[in-house]
Amino acid sequence: KKRKRTPSQIDKKKANSREEDKKKKQELENQRKAKEEEIQLKQEEKKKTEKLIEKEIKQIRQEIEEIWIQYDVNKDNNQIQQEIDEIQNELLVLKEVHLIRKEILGLMDDLEVIKEEEQQRIMKEEEVE
Repeated sequence: KKRKRTPSQIDKKKANSREEDKKKKQELENQRKAKEEEIQLKQEEKKKTEKLIEKEIKQIRQEIEEIWIQYDVNKDNNQIQQEIDEIQNELLVLKEVHLIRKEILGLMDDLEVIKEEEQQRIMKEEEVE
């Protein structure tokens, strides 16, 4: 046999049921809020990480730029050094040429003196004859 419930028992059961529904609803709401907070924290963490990564990338780009500048400077320095070496070699050649010219002029002077002496000797011999 089913027991009949009194209206107050039915009201109590409905009240309990409503109370349980409220509790479940509140629990779901709390879970939803917790999930939202977790998502927000993750997003904030992601933003922080992205900013750090951007900062790192910027720093790396700057370092690369400095390396390229240094490379260009070194390249320019190497080129300048090569040009200096070439100029020094040309100077050495010019000095050699100058010394050779001096020697040739000296030899020409000597030749001139020898010619004059030879002419004077010939003239003396002619006078003697």
